Amino acid sequence: MKSLTKLFFPLIAALLITSCLDVHYKVKLNSDGSGTIEERFMMGKEIVEMLGSFASMGDSTETEGFNLFDEEELKNEAMKMGEGVAYVSGEAIKNDGAEGYLAVYKFDDINKISIKQDPSEKVDVPGMTSDEEEKKEEFTFNFVKGNPSVLNITMPKDEESDEAEEEVEFESSEDSSSADMNNEFIELFKSLRIKVDIEFDGEIVETDASFVDDNVLTLFEMNFEELFNRPERLEELKKINPKSLNETSELLKDIPGFKFEMKEKITVKFE
Repeated sequence: MKSLTKLFFPLIAALLITSCLDVHYKVKLNSDGSGTIEERFMMGKEIVEMLGSFASMGDSTETEGFNLFDEEELKNEAMKMGEGVAYVSGEAIKNDGAEGYLAVYKFDDINKISIKQDPSEKVDVPGMTSDEEEKKEEFTFNFVKGNPSVLNITMPKDEESDEAEEEVEFESSEDSSSADMNNEFIELFKSLRIKVDIEFDGEIVETDASFVDDNVLTLFEMNFEELFNRPERLEELKKINPKSLNETSELLKDIPGFKFEMKEKITVKFE
């Protein structure tokens, strides 16, 4: 996949921005600090087929076709998650016009792992992010075993700049071409979903986290279909033009499928 993106950088970048992604990370944490990471990664079938066509064009010896489920690639991904992380198992999955994989990794010490908030690097487009920027988009952990055990979670940094604000600014226009572009934008992004959960092997006895359901804590969730099903809220976002994740979170807090943990650090005690 990496060599492929180098050959077709402009097109792959466009596909990455506009394709339908459905990504779910679930960290399952044991009381001794070990655990597993379940990763579900789905991409629109049409995009996968297109990438397959490019793979065969770029390599005349390619006979098996392109497949998102690549165990060698997933073993490399395991090493990127942290020291001691190992790929355990995986399978290709398909449903509702999308395909991808479900992979399971294991780790011995959650202190040594990190989970990326942005799944875009799965397509590995060169030049899109630097190592420093990627580091800011990671959830990191500090675990202390005890009774109860304590897990401290550090959120990715939300860096703001005037330049970034200009790039994300909504523009209001009655022009028909702008309306058409808005409709195309909605169709492209309405199936974009990203979620990061932590499931504790035990009872959560105390936490300052914002989103907890029994023994599962949600760190981050975006489901754009829920937003686009509420056109009045989308119009409100255009008018207000939020300049930070804090402002955006406040506007979306009552929409199912949007959860942003706004604290820089949260603590969970469980036993």
